[in-house]
Amino acid sequence: MNWERHFRAMKRPPERELAKARVSFGADAPQRKVGRMADLGFHGLLSNSDDMNAINDYMMATPAVTPTAVGLKDQWVSWWSNLGMFSNFGTTNYDEARNRRNTFDLANATTAAQVAQVRAVMTQGQSTEQDSGDTDRRLSTGMMPNPPLIPVQYQVAAEAVGVAAIVLLVLRKLHIL
Repeated sequence: MNWERHFRAMKRPPERELAKARVSFGADAPQRKVGRMADLGFHGLLSNSDDMNAINDYMMATPAVTPTAVGLKDQWVSWWSNLGMFSNFGTTNYDEARNRRNTFDLANATTAAQVAQVRAVMTQGQSTEQDSGDTDRRLSTGMMPNPPLIPVQYQVAAEAVGVAAIVLLVLRKLHIL
């Protein structure tokens, strides 16, 4: 087979079909319904990642003024670098990131007015939970509560294993298994 003749003989789609394809791509965009991610059940999963990336961008862009702030920024870089691929999801690391940012902001303030401003933002500013319609979890100091000793996902897994073990024991006792 002569490939050169074959490819020359191939017909291109008519120009009107190409133009129609260019116009139709994305033409339905205004009709698509776009809602809040919380309505889809994704708020805690996806938005925490975006928020953590925003905190990292803030920490990288904000110059450290005081020696304490320089040390805290170095600790941030080390902590952020050691996070795993899926560490941006969930509230434990997100709360840790917010606490580290707040501590950095307090250490970076050089005047009493700046410290008062940082404390006001920490305690009275709009939180992520308030944005999504949940109750505010901040402590009176503006910091986030410490994470539980055993992470929630491990608690849920342990409860599921326990329930499965009990069900198996009952079924075995009833001679079903």
